[in-house]
Amino acid sequence: HVQGLVYGSVCSGIEAAIPARLRSDPARDAAPRARLAESAPGPFRLGEARRSQLMTAERRAAYLRLDDFAPLFALPGVAFVNLQYGDVEGEIADAEKRLGFRLLRWPDLDLKDDLEGAAALTAALDLVIAPAVSSAELAAALGAPTWRLGGRDWTWAGTAVRPWTPSTRVFAPRVGEAGLSGLVARVARQLQALGPAVASSRQTPVPAFAPDPRRLVNAGSRALARDDRKAAGAAATAALALAPGMVEA
Repeated sequence: HVQGLVYGSVCSGIEAAIPARLRSDPARDAAPRARLAESAPGPFRLGEARRSQLMTAERRAAYLRLDDFAPLFALPGVAFVNLQYGDVEGEIADAEKRLGFRLLRWPDLDLKDDLEGAAALTAALDLVIAPAVSSAELAAALGAPTWRLGGRDWTWAGTAVRPWTPSTRVFAPRVGEAGLSGLVARVARQLQALGPAVASSRQTPVPAFAPDPRRLVNAGSRALARDDRKAAGAAATAALALAPGMVEA
């Protein structure tokens, strides 16, 4: 499994990781892991969710359609797992037929009301990619590697990250991108470039995700706030090693 998307050895000792706020029930962990071992024994396992159950015209722009994930579904070596709750079987079956991919799901698992089952499945995945939906929040609370798609909001706390869920990496649409649907293509390129999508089996080490220098700068700022100059200096040095021209460091 990817051991978080942030920090790694570069950040060792700079900032203590915020512990996961939730833990999956050990008694429930075995079943999804066995199912994944049977259905996706080798590839990188990626969970996706795309929308809230409450859809209004105002909220629609913050969410995605299954077709919007097509750039991700095209990646080799990735097993895709549905984390979208609700009655989605017809939608998935139609998209699978049109787009030529497979989205793993199990009809006996209620992803909305069986939170312990959803947590156990989520904890067994290598990465979760989703907009601001409960499935992504659950993944983040479990400490699971999570890529959250969406515009800047209060949960960023004025930083470039979500400070209280360090396993979360945030992706916001850029000028010229067609909202979240355009953002997915960039996310797919990023994932492919980082390497795990080409891992052919779990015997092949999954490359670690590159630390984000902005996280290091934020960690250094917090270290200065508590007058820990040694940790702040280490954070700045690590950030500059990753991004030599970074003025903030």
